[in-house]
Amino acid sequence: MMKDFIQTHYNQDVSTEDLKAMVEKHITKEMNLTNNGKLDWFFNEYVYGTEMPSYNFDYQINGDGSLSGKITQSGVSENFAMLVPLYVDFGSGWIKVGSATMIGNSSVDITNMKLPSTPKKAAICALKDVLAASIQNGK
Repeated sequence: MMKDFIQTHYNQDVSTEDLKAMVEKHITKEMNLTNNGKLDWFFNEYVYGTEMPSYNFDYQINGDGSLSGKITQSGVSENFAMLVPLYVDFGSGWIKVGSATMIGNSSVDITNMKLPSTPKKAAICALKDVLAASIQNGK
């Protein structure tokens, strides 16, 4: 995407809207939260807006090696949307196993998520990949 952006706008003045158009050109299915091919939700929140979410993740690793827990987003307006990545560590570093679509002050329950083996630990935003006021990961 960035290579395309540079090639398209080489030696030109660019705007935030130019960047937004390029990001939307390369949008992934996961990023398309509103199913319209637009990233208004992201730009309205993190570029033009001032809200800062907080996240909490409480979890347990079940006896069968599956993962259960609850991800909570708070401190935002009712339409604030974010894709919150979920990671597990099987002993050799973080691996992304999914993400939760959070809208407003809400929670998402994870129930008996089957994994290839028993993880040592789990976390949301483990790679600091979401800008937030706070991120709490606990068991």
